[in-house]
Amino acid sequence: MASIRFVRQFSFASSVIPTMHFQKSLPRLSIPELKDSVHRFQAATSPFLTASETDEMKRLLDDFEASSGKTLQALLQKKNKNNPNTSYISDFWYDMYLKDRRPIPLTHTPFMTVMQDPIKLQQSNVALRCTNFIISALNFKSALDSNKLQPDIYYTKEQWKNSGLYNNLCAFAPSRISWFVSYLFGAFPLDMSQYNNLFSATRKPDDKKDILTNYKNSKHIIFFRAGKIFSVQVIDDDGKLIDPSSLRSHIEYILCTESEDAFPLPALTTLPRDEWTVIRKELENQGNSELLHSIDSAIFVVTLENRKMLSKDFDNTHNDDAKFLLTGDGYSRWFDKALNLVFTEDGNCTVQMEHSGSDGIPVVRLMTDVLKDTITNPAVLHSQPLPKNGSSSNVVKRLRTSLTPGLRDKIKDSVVRYQNRVSTLSFDHCRFPLGVDDCKPHKIGGDSLAQLVIQAAYYESSGGKTVPTYESCTTAAFKGGRTETLRSCTMHTKAASEALYSSHTDSKVILDLLQKCSTYHSKLTREAALGKGCDRHLFALNRIGEENGIPTHDLFSSEVFRKSNQFIISTSTLPNDELIAGGFGPVTSDGLGVGYKIHKDRIGLLVSSYPDNSATKFVKAAELVLDKIRYAFSKSEFL
Repeated sequence: MASIRFVRQFSFASSVIPTMHFQKSLPRLSIPELKDSVHRFQAATSPFLTASETDEMKRLLDDFEASSGKTLQALLQKKNKNNPNTSYISDFWYDMYLKDRRPIPLTHTPFMTVMQDPIKLQQSNVALRCTNFIISALNFKSALDSNKLQPDIYYTKEQWKNSGLYNNLCAFAPSRISWFVSYLFGAFPLDMSQYNNLFSATRKPDDKKDILTNYKNSKHIIFFRAGKIFSVQVIDDDGKLIDPSSLRSHIEYILCTESEDAFPLPALTTLPRDEWTVIRKELENQGNSELLHSIDSAIFVVTLENRKMLSKDFDNTHNDDAKFLLTGDGYSRWFDKALNLVFTEDGNCTVQMEHSGSDGIPVVRLMTDVLKDTITNPAVLHSQPLPKNGSSSNVVKRLRTSLTPGLRDKIKDSVVRYQNRVSTLSFDHCRFPLGVDDCKPHKIGGDSLAQLVIQAAYYESSGGKTVPTYESCTTAAFKGGRTETLRSCTMHTKAASEALYSSHTDSKVILDLLQKCSTYHSKLTREAALGKGCDRHLFALNRIGEENGIPTHDLFSSEVFRKSNQFIISTSTLPNDELIAGGFGPVTSDGLGVGYKIHKDRIGLLVSSYPDNSATKFVKAAELVLDKIRYAFSKSEFL
C-alpha cells in the first residue's frame, strides 16, 4: 500500500523510534499461580456475599483448586507456550466479545467527547472542524502505517520523555532487545498491536460468532447524515491525501441533506447479532453487497448529526446531551464500525468505538493527538474561502439501498425497537469541588477516592448494600495484553461506606478508613497492571476447559459465581483533560454505568441507569458523600 503523502509537517511523523519497534521484545503476560487466583477471588467477592454465600464460594474454589483446576492450568500453560506472539487471554477475550449475541450499542460502544476548539469560529463551523479532524486522523493513520508514530511508553522518569539519548539508543537497539534497553531508563513500552484495529476495521455479524475484519487498502470514508449514506474518496491511487479545502466543500454538500431517509440502514446494527446476521444476508441477496462492503471497508465513518447540543459547554453538561451522544436516534450510527466520529451541528466532536477490536488506550491516544493537531496546526482555517468549482456532486457518492417491502418493514421495526430501548435509559451527573490536590495532603490517591465515592454513594442510595463493581485496568505493558478486572468493592471500601453512612462517625476515623482504602486500592491496581489479578485467569481456565471438552466445574455454573460476575456497577475514567465527557450504558438492567474524571480541584461523575435503578438518586448520594469527605478533610487540620 502506498503511504499517504502528508499535507503538512506535524508531530505524528516525528518519532525516532519506530512504532512497532518494541513488539518483539515486550515481556509476556504471565499466567498467575492457581492458588493465588483462588485466594484473590475469595477475598474480592467477600464484601458483597452473605456469610453462607462466602462459605459456598470457598468450598467451590477449594474443590476447583484441588481437582480440575490443576488440569486446566496445565492446558492453559501449554497453549500459552505454543503461542509466543500473544497473551494467554487475548484470543479468549476477542471471542468473548465476538460470540456475544446481544445488541452491541450502549455497553460495547462507549463515547468520549473532546474539548472545544478555543477559537470559536473554528469550533462553531461543523464542516470546518470535521475537515480538520479527518485530515489529522488520516495523518495519524499514515504515521501508524509507515511505522513512524511514537510508541506508547510509560516513563517513570520524566527526564527521558523527550531525550535524544534515550530515543536514539532505543531506536539503534535491535527489536529483540529494545525493551530491555528502554527498561534501563525506567521507561516501559506498551503493546501497540491494538492500533492495527483502529482504522479500516469493522465487526461483521455472522452465525454464532462475529468476524473482526480489517481492510488495509481503504481509500474512502463513509458519512452518515439523517440516515443517508455517502462515500468520499480521501486518498487517491498514488497515496495522495485529499485537498482539505475540497474535503470541507464536500462536507458542506453533505450537510445540505435535510430530509431523513425513511429506511435508515444503520438501525439494523442495533439489533441482536443473530437477527442482524440473517437480515444482512437478505440485504446481500437483494443486491446490497457492494454498499455493505463500502461501509465495512471505510477507513472510518463520520456521523453528521442534525441537532445541536442543549448545553453551551461540557462544564454544564445537559443529561440529554450525554444520552444522545451515546445512543443517537437509530438513523445515523453504524455501531459495527471500529471508529465513528460524531459531529453535532455546533461543532462538538465525539468519538464512538466498537470495543471488540481494541480497548480505550488507542482511541484515547488518537483523539488526544488529533485534537491537539487540529488546534495547533489546522489543515483549514475559517478565513479560507471554499473552492468554487462545484465538483462535490461528482465526488460525493450517495450510496442507495435496494430494499424489498419485507426489508423496509424490518428496518422500520428496528428503529422503533431501538428507540424504545433507548427511552428507558437515563443519565445524570454531578461536579463537586474536591480533587487530587485535596487528596494529596492526606496521602489518598485520586482514583481510589473516586472509587470509594462510588462505593459509598451506592451504599447510601441503596440503604446499605454492597455489590460487584468493575473497574478496568490495562495490561498493555505486556505483549498482547488487554485488561484485567479491578474489583474496587473491597472490605476496606465497605467499612468506609458504613462509616460515611453513619451520622456518628468522627472525622479522624473517616480519614483513617479513607487512607486504608487508598493503600489497598493502590495494591490492587499494581497487581492488576502486572497481570496478577484473578478474573482473567479464571475466565481463561473455564474457556480452555470448553475448548478441550472438559466438563465445566461446578464453580463456573454456580449461582454464587454468577452473582459475583454480575457487575451492578461498571466504571471507567477519562485519563486526560482533552477528553471532557465520556459514558456508556449499565451492563445489567438494575445496574449503573459510571464514567468519572478527577481533576486537580474537582471530581465529575456521569452516570447512566435503567428504570430498575436511579442515576439521579445515586448522584445525589455521591454529592452527600463528597460533602462528608470534604468536611473530614477540613477537620483533619485540627486533629
